[in-house]
Amino acid sequence: MEAASYPADEAASAATLRARATDAREFFMVAALDGAVVAYVCGTLTARDALDAATMTNHDPLGRTLCVHSVCASPSARRRGFGGAALRRYVDDWIGFADDRRDARVFGDARDQVLTIRLLCKRALIEFYERRGGFRCLGESSVTHGRDAWFECARHRDEDEAPPRGVK
Repeated sequence: MEAASYPADEAASAATLRARATDAREFFMVAALDGAVVAYVCGTLTARDALDAATMTNHDPLGRTLCVHSVCASPSARRRGFGGAALRRYVDDWIGFADDRRDARVFGDARDQVLTIRLLCKRALIEFYERRGGFRCLGESSVTHGRDAWFECARHRDEDEAPPRGVK
């Protein structure tokens, strides 16, 4: 699914995805329909306030910023709302206001630890993250990965959902 969602020079390797699922398993969410995986969202924690190369490769279990690395939908599930629904649930579970949907057996103290969710995306996806996850675009990122520019987006626990703004 990762390889089908990102160009070859940007997709996480199978080994990287396994490491994220092992080292930061509580931050790896899979959405299934009729027993088949249709989408996933995965991330790791960092103690840094902005994303850089180190935050994109290391997991700091004491960090308070959740770095989203991938939001993927299977090719057959694309344009059907599964990716957006998975993102919305992920945000709600970690910093949202849907306390009745949180499960202490799954999230434990980690849900109180996360204060901010950050991610990098391409310009064409900024509106998706603003509308589906309530993120704000902070501008172009200094991170280089692949050939295109990346934009950093953030959503803070103490903010209401951000209105769509776009990049100027």
